[in-house]
Amino acid sequence: MLYPLYTTEGEYNTLIKVVNETAQVKALKVRLLEAMNGQPVLSFNLYLGPEDSWSAAIWYQTRVEEGEAAYSEIVWSDKSCLVAMPGKLNTHGDRLRLESDSYQGSDFSKGQGGAQGLERARVGYIEVVEMGILVDENPGNPSATNLATQATTVLPTGNNCAPLREAWESGELWSNNPNDFMAPPSGGLSGDAVIINVPEGTSVHYDAIALADFYSQPSHTSAESHSPTLTDADLKAALANGARVSPSSGKGIDAVSLALMAESISTNYLTVPSLGSQTHSVVTFPTKRFYVSNWEMGPYDKPSSTLNSPQPFTNFWRENAKRINSDARESTKGAACEILDINVYDEDGNPPDNNGGIDFATPNGTPFPFTLCWSVNILNIDRGKSFFGRYTERDAAFTNQFQHGKFRINFTGFYEYDDGENQITFARAITHDGSPSSSRGLPVIGFTIISFQNGDVGGLLSNYAGLNQLRFFRTKIEN
Repeated sequence: MLYPLYTTEGEYNTLIKVVNETAQVKALKVRLLEAMNGQPVLSFNLYLGPEDSWSAAIWYQTRVEEGEAAYSEIVWSDKSCLVAMPGKLNTHGDRLRLESDSYQGSDFSKGQGGAQGLERARVGYIEVVEMGILVDENPGNPSATNLATQATTVLPTGNNCAPLREAWESGELWSNNPNDFMAPPSGGLSGDAVIINVPEGTSVHYDAIALADFYSQPSHTSAESHSPTLTDADLKAALANGARVSPSSGKGIDAVSLALMAESISTNYLTVPSLGSQTHSVVTFPTKRFYVSNWEMGPYDKPSSTLNSPQPFTNFWRENAKRINSDARESTKGAACEILDINVYDEDGNPPDNNGGIDFATPNGTPFPFTLCWSVNILNIDRGKSFFGRYTERDAAFTNQFQHGKFRINFTGFYEYDDGENQITFARAITHDGSPSSSRGLPVIGFTIISFQNGDVGGLLSNYAGLNQLRFFRTKIEN
């Protein structure tokens, strides 16, 4: 499952829920990834009993020791079993810190670089991958290895989670063979999140995106393991019209990207000053990190175009990338930008004359084309108040006659990349079997939030917000 956004910026907190809709005991990998380049900032194993659910809050912790930096953390009060990396759980076993280790350093070819502080982890997205079904060796036999029963046995302090944690210790069951007593995954998960701002009195809700039939064999790993990831998917993707295709590359990540591929997205906006309304669109590329990082250097201090390809994206994560996003609220090195077309329409479907109704100028007035440079991109319409992001926001201002309508972002096209020795065209497309033999666009999920700031009305706080999923337009494939 994919959650397009979590945030702890400003006064915002994020509440998440993971639900097991089956009668089986599920072993899950939960991974939080930061917004700039999708580097993991937290990973742990979660074990859910039949019809069980797990809830947690992600917030910003400012009550720290003198000299210690504030940090984001995930906190829960739940009986479900959680296994974390050794030494990471707090003394009460109910919270984990989001950390910055994964992006520390300056080797952009390995995904490092960019902002180095803990504040970068305040915004990102979430992956939940089913690793398999936990089964008993011999139910009812007290001397057998019955971890599924033990994990769902309720004690006064919660579920009996100690046997699961002990099984990962050195020399124990899962340290030798992690897939012992694990059956293949079967799906049946759901999830959702609420983004809440208590001082402003607003909250919005969204459902997680579930990927069915992700893989067919168990892949149970320790909490500190980097796998399983989206690269481990089976090589068959179901597209929007039901056609099933296999990527030509033979890579699982391409199958996931094909399932999420869109030629364009569309969404409504509302920025009427008399209503105090603002619009914020979240555009998340959940597979981007697997394409734009891990490249080899060419002879001219650029990623080699003959050794690397970021397709379906068209640029690499690098320090000196052509980052046409200088209006970021806090500028920093490192980006992988897509230069895209955006079309704006008023409520009657009229476009502005000569695109004159759109302004992507930086604060100093320099005009720039429209780009999306991050794994999670937050677009503030009419330069609204900073909503969710620090490094990954950008502003767009429409003219007065375009205070409400819709806009569409086109993800098709290509980019001429020059590594100093060769020039190559990277296309936003993935090839596969079927007709036509490729799907155009980018793998994308997300939503738009429209908020109304009325403030104090008759002694009552009267602010409101609503959320709409982005509208996706996809390539038609024949079976």
